[in-house]
Amino acid sequence: AADVSNSSLMIIDDLLKRGARLLVYNGNFDLLDSPIGPEEWIPLLAAPYGEGFSMAPVSLWRTNVDGTQTIGGIVRTFANVTLVTITLSGHKVPYDQTQKSIAMLNTFIKGGSFLDDQSDLRDIKCQMLNQCSGNGECLVNGTCACKKGFGRADCSAKFEPLTGTID
Repeated sequence: AADVSNSSLMIIDDLLKRGARLLVYNGNFDLLDSPIGPEEWIPLLAAPYGEGFSMAPVSLWRTNVDGTQTIGGIVRTFANVTLVTITLSGHKVPYDQTQKSIAMLNTFIKGGSFLDDQSDLRDIKCQMLNQCSGNGECLVNGTCACKKGFGRADCSAKFEPLTGTID
């Protein structure tokens, strides 16, 4: 979030208020920009976009590659804000996954929907997180909300309160 200047967010907010549609995409193996970055700055957008995006479910996006139905990526959409994380791609998404990139742009330009199998992806992510290790709740977006005293992505770490003094 620190990399996105306030002026950029203000410009994006203004464009969204005027009805523009926003497509943000990256590769799930992008080591330069990280797929986590947009998950941090998009929620900083003005109401209703930032908060709505944060609460929107995560979905699998399926597309055809060489005539075969495949997972194109992971998608989160709220109103006119869409984030697509293209699977099996690094920083250069159009180079790494040309057919998925073209399909993504065609879907966006034509106003199509990326949403598909929302519960399927949630279930997959919750299983990957060991159902929050029994120490939290798996949310609609496939992340864990840990009970008090537990942490980490899968709520597997128990945190004990510090006692005593530091010399």
